[in-house]
Amino acid sequence: MDIQNLESQYKSAELVYKQFLQEILNQFTSLLKDENIELGFNLESRVKTFDSIQGKMVRNGLEIERIEDINDLIGIRIICLLKADVIRVRKLIRDNFNIIREEDTEERLSESEFGYSSIHYEVKIKSEWLHLPTFKRYEDLKFEIQLRTASQHIWAAVSHKFQYKREADVPKPLKRSINRISALLETCDNEFERIINERQIYVDSIEVSDYADDAELDVEMLQEILKEYLPTKNKGGNEKYSDLLSDLHFFNVKTKSNFIELISNNIEQAIESDTENVKEYLADELMQASFPSYYLERAESGVFFNHVGLIREMLRTAFGDKEVSEYLRKRHGQSTLT
Repeated sequence: MDIQNLESQYKSAELVYKQFLQEILNQFTSLLKDENIELGFNLESRVKTFDSIQGKMVRNGLEIERIEDINDLIGIRIICLLKADVIRVRKLIRDNFNIIREEDTEERLSESEFGYSSIHYEVKIKSEWLHLPTFKRYEDLKFEIQLRTASQHIWAAVSHKFQYKREADVPKPLKRSINRISALLETCDNEFERIINERQIYVDSIEVSDYADDAELDVEMLQEILKEYLPTKNKGGNEKYSDLLSDLHFFNVKTKSNFIELISNNIEQAIESDTENVKEYLADELMQASFPSYYLERAESGVFFNHVGLIREMLRTAFGDKEVSEYLRKRHGQSTLT
């Protein structure tokens, strides 16, 4: 094995590896956004340093002649909030990449090993991508994907720090505590799934008319009222309902009847304001440059405010533009249009 030759191979290709990794991150970010999948952490990524490669070879007695034979040279880690999101990301990977190898490490854990795992993929880009000039040079490159939940990530980090991968690795006085932590983290994943399912059953079964007029607003009731009383076309993809609930409480709009009254009395003015903002935005290039790009897509479809933004316009009409804008600046750090 010629270490100098291997290092030379690495250095000549390192820039391409880093550029490839950035392209993959861009693609994954776009794919996750399109599928409305919210991660528990930012995407993690790396190109292995040559020192890391050499250290692994020495530790494991590996003989490597070609740098491209290293399967995990380029890697990303995807950490999902929920098991259900892991299932969705697995489908996304299958649909958009050529899978060379797939392994769920939980399947090879014995009873003497702790049950936290991740799913590992070795993949290449699909042939359709190679028609694009920017991807053609990456035809022979592969990369590793690690996929896990946030709870699994916590356990992986702890077990890596202490090197407690099997029960035999753990000092006897610590075994009970370690087993308890492992079980609690696994329970977290299962309980998150259960509450998500229970919430969905509740949301699917409830209607605005089921709530008493004096029922205090909560996030689920607020969403149902918005869905029933506001135009569907204004609904945004990531509305901050909890923030809006705090805004409403500040202005003493606390019950179902308070909220519906606010909407009924002010919706006409809010829709007019929405229409005027669309016209102003489309006519002002400076304004377009100062707002995120998705505003242009919405404006071209005839809407400016999302549901939260429309309600804040109603608060301005009902309680005064100056008062509401000042409150929003203090609470949210800006005038908060949406």
